[in-house]
Amino acid sequence: MMVPEQAVFLPLHSMIASWDLHNTYAALVAPRVAGPFGVLLMAQFFKAVPRELEEAAELDHAGRFKTFPDHHAAALAPRTHDARHFYISCRLERLPLAPRLGDRLQDVYDYGGLILPAREFRPIREPWIPHGHRRLCQFADGDRLPLFSASYRARHRDGAGEVALVLNLRKRTMIGAALLVAITVASVWAKYGASHQEAHGDTQRIDLILYRFFGGCSDQYSGVTDLSQAVGECGVMQVLTNAFNATNNVGAVVHTQSIEWSAYYDRLSAAYTARHPPTVAIMNQSALPRFANTGLLLPLRQDLLAAGVPLDDFVPAALDGVIVNGEMYALPFDIHAQLWHINLDLMADAGLMNERGEAILPTSPEELLTHAKQVRDRTGHAYLAIPAQTDPMPIWTFQTWVWQQGSRIIASDLQSVQIDTAPARRALGLLQGLYEKGYADRSHDYAGAEQAFLNGEAAILINGTWVVDGYLAQAQRSGVKLKRYTARTVPTLFDKASAWTDSHVWVLPRPEQPNVDTHQGAIAFLKFLFEHNAYWAKTGHLPIRRSTLASRAFQSLPRRTAYMDTAAIAHAAAPVDNHRAIYDALIQEINATWLLPRSAQETLQQAQGHVELIFQRTLR
Repeated sequence: MMVPEQAVFLPLHSMIASWDLHNTYAALVAPRVAGPFGVLLMAQFFKAVPRELEEAAELDHAGRFKTFPDHHAAALAPRTHDARHFYISCRLERLPLAPRLGDRLQDVYDYGGLILPAREFRPIREPWIPHGHRRLCQFADGDRLPLFSASYRARHRDGAGEVALVLNLRKRTMIGAALLVAITVASVWAKYGASHQEAHGDTQRIDLILYRFFGGCSDQYSGVTDLSQAVGECGVMQVLTNAFNATNNVGAVVHTQSIEWSAYYDRLSAAYTARHPPTVAIMNQSALPRFANTGLLLPLRQDLLAAGVPLDDFVPAALDGVIVNGEMYALPFDIHAQLWHINLDLMADAGLMNERGEAILPTSPEELLTHAKQVRDRTGHAYLAIPAQTDPMPIWTFQTWVWQQGSRIIASDLQSVQIDTAPARRALGLLQGLYEKGYADRSHDYAGAEQAFLNGEAAILINGTWVVDGYLAQAQRSGVKLKRYTARTVPTLFDKASAWTDSHVWVLPRPEQPNVDTHQGAIAFLKFLFEHNAYWAKTGHLPIRRSTLASRAFQSLPRRTAYMDTAAIAHAAAPVDNHRAIYDALIQEINATWLLPRSAQETLQQAQGHVELIFQRTLR
């Protein structure tokens, strides 16, 4: 009772992880089957039961199993009109990693590292809750749950104080509790016991835990191993996993834990803290140095070579991105880059198509502004749709234009910052001019910019490789204003061709207790992903293999030849440990240029100082 909830968070996470119960109902139920408050509550009640009742039962030759249901349990059950109720304060714990709540505050369950927002609180009308207490726990709107605090006092919408959750303990409630325990035991057995009795053919089973984002679609693609049926990032990744489980000859079985991208690195860090990291994990290239430099990842070069993975088949930009301090710490998975997505009908209406039916793209900052004005004057629509509301897309565009001038944001020695420079002022000034002249809408967030493009309200959308197949599918639907669609490599506006990239890579987290069989199973999975990289290219991402990139099968995919040269000019961010903090600072400072607004020079001075502070803290 005296131990705060936060003190048991990591031990509980470690225990649930060791049982392989993440993302299961058992993880929610088991830790609360015998909570300390319930034990104290019941113990105090039974202490208050008169000893004379037990003595009277003994005189009637009633044993313990007769006394409890007939006397003690009967004392617990409420009478028909005068029920005995127990009141438990309805509190909402301020737990680590608590998400921002929506329009109506929702409960947050965080047991064993599983964080789930419950359904909205509404009046509950279960038959065992007295009529006078059917309205439970409605909370104030839009609160943020801070970290590491004891409790949160719930408030009615009318401002009332703490409310109470009523438990009317009848026999049906006790039966329900017993069933709950039974379900928990059955769930644990089904997940951890029975599953480990299965055999994978004649080979000893090797369980691999996979952490990834891309969304969850395991139900939709359950049992599907035909890669031609997979659609989208989630579908292709799930079917690839299914196919490996069905065909590998080492007895490996991959268990996928799909995690929301926004919480992914927090969950991965929590798994390390609990000393139960996954066997295999997806990662953005920019996050690799932080994990590699702290010894959290296994080097892969020798293992991949021994498995027969030809490293000379990698596209240079892909292979260079997984080298940290001379060692290869990841298997590249794609070239995940920025593109220009084009509405060909709007470009034709603006007179920006050549005789081959291709969109004419700008080759200089001046030509960019001329084209933007031409589109607006002739069509009445915006030239560009760029997410601007606290989105990284403008920062990626800004950085691309800085690179195209031969400059950098982080110095080549990775020890200093050079944001407030002439190339950066030109790049930011150009971006700011697009918003100020109305050639792009500064109010767009990611979804708003995308919707404007699909609705035919913008000629060009700046987005990434990951949406190509989705937009192709949209263009084929009836009633959609985007009819003729293509994607192109980011145009070169300055001296040097360059395009932002932050590709996906696969890593093997360093385990607490190495196991040779598990490691070999993980390497076999990585080799399988490498060999089937062409299927991942169906999503729109560029392949990391030279042979795939040059293949007729890849080049026959829709629009791929229009942007496949992105692989040759892909430019990744500087490999620094504190990449996430730096980009958060850049998003905050640079987006303020058009949201406040303020001058480009003032923005770059603020950004320079902000990022320098991050570097100073890191280098200490």
